[in-house]
Amino acid sequence: MAIFFLRVTSVGRSAGRSAPGAAAYRAGERLEDARSGRIYDYSKRQDVLHKEITLPSKLSNGEASWAQNRATLWNTAEQAEHRRNSRVAREYLLVLPHELDAGQRISLSRTLARDIADRYGVAADAAIHAPRPGGDQRNFHLHLLTTTREIHTDGLGLKSTIELGGAERYDRGLPRSIDEFRSLRQRTATFINEALAAANRPERVNHLAIDANGQERTTRPRLPWGAYLAEARGLHSDIADRVRAKYAARQRSRVFSQNADQGRSLADIRREARESWLRMRAGEASKGRAGGLERDAAPLAADRDHSL
Repeated sequence: MAIFFLRVTSVGRSAGRSAPGAAAYRAGERLEDARSGRIYDYSKRQDVLHKEITLPSKLSNGEASWAQNRATLWNTAEQAEHRRNSRVAREYLLVLPHELDAGQRISLSRTLARDIADRYGVAADAAIHAPRPGGDQRNFHLHLLTTTREIHTDGLGLKSTIELGGAERYDRGLPRSIDEFRSLRQRTATFINEALAAANRPERVNHLAIDANGQERTTRPRLPWGAYLAEARGLHSDIADRVRAKYAARQRSRVFSQNADQGRSLADIRREARESWLRMRAGEASKGRAGGLERDAAPLAADRDHSL
């Protein structure tokens, strides 16, 4: 049975890690960290089945050929950061379906790398690893190491949007980080299922986390401190009840929305959202014409609120 596993982590100096070191380990190569002078030699690894650097499609004409050199790419990423606790790379660790053959797994890894490189404007260094001797022989997995900064023809630029914090994401009109990662999981599952279907395999994966009983694993709502203390003393809290009720309603709405989206492509979902928005604006315009001058300011107020 195909399983879904995706873990997104960061490579940071605060943990004593470096971008060249992380890249050397995953690609099974010997790389020198020019910043520290340390040499990382993993050239004796025998489990690296495939490795490849993917750049954003806008740079596919060779304008950033410097980034195809692994040592140059990751030393540039290391030297672009100046704080001692900087995040120098991001890693996406994904289990690849053992039901696919070697060529199909490479094709899937390229699809995933292309999606992330284009979406965030970063360089994506992919390495497919074979199962470890003595371990589960179905455990083919992909290490996708990406720069934290957008890549350009002559170097690295600003931090990519996935690296931004809550306040800056809000200012730019971007979704919350948690929603961004949920979307990433859903897209990844879609790509995997498309690869399984193209290989004429019946298995499918589900990006929703599940617990040991097969139920979707969800977090618990955060209670106000006073309500938490009251319940800890064995007292009943109306506030805690209301928080839990609202949280349960949001969870049901999210699950219903995800179930409704099953079987539809991302392009279909985006198109339907766009059409719904256009219908809504057309309806507002029609109401404004029917209501006369006193309603003329309503669309402007709506636009102003949306821009906050």
